[in-house]
Amino acid sequence: MGIRHLADDLGAASVTFHPSRGKNRINLQHSMIGSLKALQREFRAIAAVETFTDKQRLLLPEEIVALSLPMVLDTSYIHDDARVFDLLERHHEKIIAVHLSSRGQGKQHQPIDDFCLCVAKWLMAVNWSGFIILEYMPEYHDRLKPDLDRPTRWYSGRMRDRVAQHSGRTETTGDRQGNCKANLFFP
Repeated sequence: MGIRHLADDLGAASVTFHPSRGKNRINLQHSMIGSLKALQREFRAIAAVETFTDKQRLLLPEEIVALSLPMVLDTSYIHDDARVFDLLERHHEKIIAVHLSSRGQGKQHQPIDDFCLCVAKWLMAVNWSGFIILEYMPEYHDRLKPDLDRPTRWYSGRMRDRVAQHSGRTETTGDRQGNCKANLFFP
């Protein structure tokens, strides 16, 4: 059973791919793009690519935009705030999820900060639809619940109503590295 069958059998709306690293980047990139395009034709689920910025990755964020591929924007790996907003402005209609966490002092996936709030507010202002996923390292797991509760205090009026209406649609999950993710859906 391939990933396509698993995703379809589970009724998954999307599948996120992490672009691999490779020494022969251009040849591997062409192969990956071909595979992604084939998956897009065959999947009922959306095949999206997560953003990473180290130069050995087969697809960098701007290449995902140039190829018009569905994206999972991970703000923690993009160390330039202006670059994050450039990606949002150019590609928000193809972004299916945002992994929202702060970064600094050489670490990723720290609790949300003012920049993260600006990203969330920007997404809401353009009526974006997708998942905001708080992604925290193990030492910050105790901050997930309080930070999930913060959206109701971030916004007024319609924004607060949208968050409150869907606050029941949250979940937390973990991965093998001990990272914890909390999901909040904005329709």
